[in-house]
Amino acid sequence: MISGPAGLYFIVLSARMVIAFPLDNRGEHGEKDLPLTQEPSETDPLSGCVLSCTAHTYREMLDRRESAAKTVRFHPAAVGERGDHCWSTQIKSGSGERLQNTYIVLPVDKASDLEASLRLQPTFPNQHDELKAHRGLTVVSENCGLRFDVTGPFAASMTWPKFCVKIMPLRNSFVNDLKCSPFLVTVWLRAHHSSA
Repeated sequence: MISGPAGLYFIVLSARMVIAFPLDNRGEHGEKDLPLTQEPSETDPLSGCVLSCTAHTYREMLDRRESAAKTVRFHPAAVGERGDHCWSTQIKSGSGERLQNTYIVLPVDKASDLEASLRLQPTFPNQHDELKAHRGLTVVSENCGLRFDVTGPFAASMTWPKFCVKIMPLRNSFVNDLKCSPFLVTVWLRAHHSSA
C-alpha cells in the first residue's frame, strides 16, 4: 500500500492496474453524502469481499479491454429499519458518465450451489417482484459471488432517498454461506464510449 496525494491510498495490484480508495466520504465536488437514516448505520466500507471483487472485476475488464469505456463503483450496504440492506439512490456520477447497470452482489463461496435457492425482494420502495440471481457475463466478476441485476428496480427508485432489499433464502442455512455484507455495484458508461 502506498500513500498518495489528496488523502488517497493506492493498492498496486499488477503492473497494469492501480485502484485508489478515498479516505473520506466527500463527493466529486467536496460535498458530504446524505445519510440513509438519522441513526448510525452499520457499514463495512472496505471489506475483504469488496476489495477482492474490485480486483477481480477490474482485472477482467482489463483483459477484455473494457476499462477505457466503463467505470465500476462499489457501494457498501447500510442496515435498514427492518433488517434489510439499503443504499442511497443519490449516487454521484463523474463528468460525462451515465448509469448503465446496477447489481447487488451476495458474497458467497459456492455461488452456483446457492443460485436457485436465493431471491432478493425490494422492500423500499416496496416492489412485488422477487429478483433471481443473474446468469451469464456481466462487468462484475463471477468470483464476487451471486450477482443480481437490479438496474430496473433501482432506476424506478431514483425518486426515493434509498433502495432496500431483503434476502429471501429458500433454506435456513443461508446466513452461514454469506462471507460479508451484500454490496451494490454501479456500472457507468463514459459519454465518449456510448454503445450502439
